[in-house]
Amino acid sequence: MAKAKITNISTGPRGAYLGGVLVMAEVGETIEADDFSDEWFAKAGTADTKSAADPLDHDGDGRKGGAKKPE
Repeated sequence: MAKAKITNISTGPRGAYLGGVLVMAEVGETIEADDFSDEWFAKAGTADTKSAADPLDHDGDGRKGGAKKPE
């Protein structure tokens, strides 16, 4: 993978690699990495990072609750 700015969208601290060195990111923190899990990280500034900002905002409308529409 190429170096990218990514944001931790998981519910806890997670690690990714940059040049073979482990880099840790707290929840919501943006770091640079070249090897990371798509399950725990999303490209910084994308819709995935915005919806992960509040884990109780299920439909991404900025309020707690709701449900995502089926794809």
